[in-house]
Amino acid sequence: MTVAVISDCRGTADIDRNAVAEAIDVEEAILTSAVADHREAIAERIEDADTDAVLFVAGDGPVVTELLEALEEAGYRTDRVSPFIGASVDSAVGTAVVAGAANAAVRQLAIRPEIDLDPAPSGEHVVVVGDPLVARDLAGNVDVTLIADHQDLAGTSLPDSVTVRRGTATALERVGGGYEVQLETWVTEDCTGCGRCLRRYPEATTDVPVQVTADTVEPAVCPADAIRPADEPLVEQVEASQVVWPNHQGPLAADRWVHTIRTGVAGAVNRAAWMRARPEVTVDHSTCAVGTAGNEGCSACEEACPNDAISISLAHDGGVSIEPDRCVACGTCVSVCPTASIEPTRAHDVATTAAFVEAAIGPVADATAGSSLPWGGSATPFGVVFVSEAIEPAVRATLSSRSVPPVIPIVLPNVLSVSDAVAIYAVALGADGVLLASDPDRATEPVEDAVRQANLALDDLGLGERVAVANTADPDALARAMDGLVADSIDAVETGSVRTDSRHALGLDASVALAAGHGSNASMVAAPGSGTVTVEESGCTLCTTCHDVCPTGALEQTEGQLHFDPEACVGCGHCETACPEDVIDVSPRVPLENGAVPERDVVVEKEMVECRVCGEPFASRAGIEEMEAQLDEAALEALDLEVCPDCRSQRAAETEFL
Repeated sequence: MTVAVISDCRGTADIDRNAVAEAIDVEEAILTSAVADHREAIAERIEDADTDAVLFVAGDGPVVTELLEALEEAGYRTDRVSPFIGASVDSAVGTAVVAGAANAAVRQLAIRPEIDLDPAPSGEHVVVVGDPLVARDLAGNVDVTLIADHQDLAGTSLPDSVTVRRGTATALERVGGGYEVQLETWVTEDCTGCGRCLRRYPEATTDVPVQVTADTVEPAVCPADAIRPADEPLVEQVEASQVVWPNHQGPLAADRWVHTIRTGVAGAVNRAAWMRARPEVTVDHSTCAVGTAGNEGCSACEEACPNDAISISLAHDGGVSIEPDRCVACGTCVSVCPTASIEPTRAHDVATTAAFVEAAIGPVADATAGSSLPWGGSATPFGVVFVSEAIEPAVRATLSSRSVPPVIPIVLPNVLSVSDAVAIYAVALGADGVLLASDPDRATEPVEDAVRQANLALDDLGLGERVAVANTADPDALARAMDGLVADSIDAVETGSVRTDSRHALGLDASVALAAGHGSNASMVAAPGSGTVTVEESGCTLCTTCHDVCPTGALEQTEGQLHFDPEACVGCGHCETACPEDVIDVSPRVPLENGAVPERDVVVEKEMVECRVCGEPFASRAGIEEMEAQLDEAALEALDLEVCPDCRSQRAAETEFL
């Protein structure tokens, strides 16, 4: 159950509170002109309600902030939507924009327990090379080992929890899910701290810890035999889950868990620790369209991953591997997977994001189309902006203080998880334009690819390019991007039969819905996550290879016939790379006939050969003739090609027995 607290901030937000309450899907709405005036009453009503989630449609004043913090401390899930995000449009449409954003937030609150409850990091061990101040800052939050790196720490105050190792770091390697720092030292653990080497060689040693820093020290000076010869250092490995090595320039310097800049490193280590503690992204290999047996298939996730965390194997049954230490749960792989085979952790899958769009667009579409809802209104173009949470304040400022058209924000962990199919679905639901407001500190190429693919489909349908990307946190730049988003209006189409369970299903169904709804004459459309197979019938021998490797059943071979179902094809290309006759071509576009995808049809039909022993058809005449052309007479006589494999095996077994 969700409770909404809705305020117009003493009338400074030009919204209809009652209309917002009626439009959003909550069990109870608390209406107030100002939260500060009714703080205690609001808190009591929330406490009395049977709820675990509270949404505030209110300003960000101190009272609202305090209430949100208190509720979160008490275990409530909370969110806030600004009532000013529709400030640049008239009251009716502005009310609808606020209601749409609030409705999407309500839907997100409902599923948040499934994605936000990341376990707290534990067992994090950080090795710090030569920086005692960083080691001191990190102590208490994580286990810290400080490699002195020839520095004298006598004047440095370090917590007892910091383990200090003498010596110098010489190399860094990735081992399993962590790292090993190679350490070289010329003083062993046999050192008693007598100080004789310090007194004899003060310029070539350090006091705390005792270290030899130059090759002028004679090992014989040590009565405990704890000093190694200059050319025979003691080499050790120190394990770590993260490494802080200022100015390190080795091959692993760019790793997420290796920190080479000391500024802000405590926060970076903490964020990385939480990221490591998240549940791993998993792959359902039973539905994955990856290639097998050396033949390439779908590789969308590997190509799209901005962190190089995904690798594909084509050996045997194929497989997708995700390296946990490189994966940041951004959701890019989830957004491009055509078969919904990747299970996200913190990111939303395609179906969930599509549900947010449905929740958000409902009130706005109704308001701008003159519905029976309380605000009424005339037809007005409007847009949807998917917002990475890191730049949500900038987008909120843009909508509240800049002159922009009606644009409804949907805030997500980041827009890398927004599929091209979801963008097309938003247009089908009535949005006249879609903007992906990306975090400029994250990878932008996957977002640009999603925008490009969505626009290909929309352009094929004659609707023009209606999806854009803004890679900025500057409100003025965001306003310019929004201003050109909804130049003209298009009608919403019937979406009742649209499936949202995968990128393939959503991209295909939304494209077909738009084609049918707008009377498109398009014969082909670049529907996301879909494709078309063309087979050169004259060269096909019905060998069953394509039938065997197709992950979705789009290609199915029955007696003497090969069928293709355009609605099932995800365009992975596995059949094309596996075909031994090289007669298959896969296109990224789907055919349309009168605004619909053609039905399953026969693409190859061949005469079948019946076994001379059992009489069952087992191979095509074309296949037999192809084999006959490649074999000599002796082989043909030995194999007897007109006998099926089962009967041939049985005959061989009987001969061996005799």
